[in-house]
Amino acid sequence: MSWQSYVDNQICAQVSCRLAAIAGLQDGAIWAKFEKDSSVTPVTQAELKVIADTMRNNPGSFTEAGIYLGGDKYFCLSAESTLIRGRKGSSALCIVATNTCLLEIIFDLITIRFVRHSPPLCLNLPLL
Repeated sequence: MSWQSYVDNQICAQVSCRLAAIAGLQDGAIWAKFEKDSSVTPVTQAELKVIADTMRNNPGSFTEAGIYLGGDKYFCLSAESTLIRGRKGSSALCIVATNTCLLEIIFDLITIRFVRHSPPLCLNLPLL
């Protein structure tokens, strides 16, 4: 399975996301991505590299400076070396760092309120 099919079939098929991406942890190079429509500003390799470096060196700085992704600034709800959660208006952001890559997803909170009582989301992450 390619990384693009993983984004399309495992992430976007389970969550109504506006943006989803997988990128290299060291250089931020984008391996696969999904952008719902043209209103979503594309994620850049430079943004992802800054996020990866900050997660590795000083994740707490996201709480002061915010999280920039796709040209938008997200308020940081929590930041650890392997997990960041953020919010901007009705959109939520989740970034997970594995040993080799970053997984990013932006979704509208309104779309998941109706499935609150459904089983927890399982993204079937491959062990890298």
